[in-house]
Amino acid sequence: SYGQGSYSGDLEVARVNEDFLKDVLGYVEDNDKILVESSSSMQTTTYFALLFQFEGDQRSTQHCLYKCSASRPDLASQTTGENGSIEPQTETLTITAVPRVDADKYIHIQTQETTSTAVIEAWYTAVPTPTFS
Repeated sequence: SYGQGSYSGDLEVARVNEDFLKDVLGYVEDNDKILVESSSSMQTTTYFALLFQFEGDQRSTQHCLYKCSASRPDLASQTTGENGSIEPQTETLTITAVPRVDADKYIHIQTQETTSTAVIEAWYTAVPTPTFS
């Protein structure tokens, strides 16, 4: 969804990466290598760029949302399926993207059919920045 120049939605992943927990959500690692979440870490927002594409997109359109923030992941456990198998556990974060505060106010960019192969192949190596002549 979007409104007032922003996007917001849920991101479901198999497991939130420990580096993301530390770098973006403010978790700290103690001497015993235990990740610790503190209410003080939730007071600061660390922004990040989210680069992605949708599964099943025939054109493989790549997207970049520039200034994103994330909620902490939900806590969930594995469940047992009808045949006794363990169902995969996923974690969900709510992501909000707002315009960058610098002069350009960019919020989102995406590739299109005419985007060069070089740009598409480099999409996930660094946060893409638009260029204009």
